[in-house]
Amino acid sequence: EHEPFLAPRPSSTYAKLGSSSIMAPPVACDGAGASSSSTVSGWACTAPKKAHISGLPGLPSSLAVVASDALVIDPDAVLGRGGFGVVYKGRMGERDVAVKRIIDMTPAGREDLEREVKAMYKLKHANIVAFLGVFDASDDTVMIVMEFVPFGSLRHVVDQGYEIGSPLDVATCLSLALGIARGMAYLHACEPPILHMDLKALNVLVGGTRDAPVAKVSDFGLARMLATSGAATTSVGGTMVFMPPEAMATPPRPRRAWDVYAFGITLFELTTGRWPYMGLGLPLMFIMHLIANGHRPSVDAMDGHPVLQALAQRCWTHEPSDRPTFEAIVAELE
Repeated sequence: EHEPFLAPRPSSTYAKLGSSSIMAPPVACDGAGASSSSTVSGWACTAPKKAHISGLPGLPSSLAVVASDALVIDPDAVLGRGGFGVVYKGRMGERDVAVKRIIDMTPAGREDLEREVKAMYKLKHANIVAFLGVFDASDDTVMIVMEFVPFGSLRHVVDQGYEIGSPLDVATCLSLALGIARGMAYLHACEPPILHMDLKALNVLVGGTRDAPVAKVSDFGLARMLATSGAATTSVGGTMVFMPPEAMATPPRPRRAWDVYAFGITLFELTTGRWPYMGLGLPLMFIMHLIANGHRPSVDAMDGHPVLQALAQRCWTHEPSDRPTFEAIVAELE
């Protein structure tokens, strides 16, 4: 019988990265400024110091630098690649971790890293990938250390299901959609609200078990804190076919409704296994013109998933104010 999820890749050989420090959320220490010998969740507890990584002065000052167990990486266990760099499976203390090695350390790359750390380091939610720290190697390589999520991206899980002739069933799709919505509702409820800005199946990881998969929102490299002033921005990142029509305005004004629109397109991915608009055979700019004029993925392809089919259409409606909030989406799916 086919199963929609693969077991985690076994890794017995790790390459040690050498001496380092880990920046992590502060841990409780005994005494005023005195080191403690206790260990909390794999972190060696020492007296907190001011957080600093050379070249990254914008990181939150409330982070503490603490001594760590050796961080080791399996160089053969590549979990993902992208414009930012490579994600490896690693190990720190007694736990498996995912280590995002940042390659692009241009000024723009530093800004993305700082934004991601600022967005992640305080977040604690079952449907958000947990941030564990920032690794500062002796060669100035910077890596983000996160929880290891065994089944990889939702895009991988969906593709795998179709490849073996066993696509995700209705109940599993509903459960994963609810997990994504819960994670996004949490982000939007933060103060100030956090906009993901690049929600798609590639940026959702799947943990839990085969019988009870758990969706975890990840990849906050483009995340933005929503300004209470509602100011416009001069630049917007993200994957264009997941961006709403209002993203093409000049200047664009990011809102929570942007993420809701992308969630609707992600539901199309989840239920069909297709990349949006892949069958049109048109250049990207022509597709963006069609989106601006109301064109959306074919809802007929979502037949068999009536709840998510109807929800997707409400999420990607043209008028931002007509889209549901993630709080309302969670209530509906529950």
